[in-house]
Amino acid sequence: MSYKKVSDKAMSCFDEGYNCAESMIAAFNDSYDNIDIDIALATPFGAGLGARRDLCGMLIAGTMLIGHLHGRIDPNDMERKTDSYKMAGAYYRWFKERFGAVMCRDIVPGKFTGHTEVCENILKEAATYLAETVVEPTE
Repeated sequence: MSYKKVSDKAMSCFDEGYNCAESMIAAFNDSYDNIDIDIALATPFGAGLGARRDLCGMLIAGTMLIGHLHGRIDPNDMERKTDSYKMAGAYYRWFKERFGAVMCRDIVPGKFTGHTEVCENILKEAATYLAETVVEPTE
């Protein structure tokens, strides 16, 4: 799978009118046979958690993807729980270091008017990171 394909699909979804979180989920659904997350679950996370400009929707959607692929179903499966927490923590740290913040209002300061160039760049980079490290890790 080409990581660029996932990134391009995420941008295509964003351009079609999906919010940032929906675009992330839709791109992975479309790009991988083993991923089928209901896009509607991501709707309230756009524009920073319910359009409150709080936690970035792309950070939340990526964490949903981690849970979908690596989360546990059995409450006694501590290995999957631990692995999932580690991956989510690594994604959070990467995201904060790469973009300087995790809050929508800090990433896109000032009046928020929806899709921005900043959001587009984050979407492309975050989709690539997730494809490389969560969906198709080389280890």
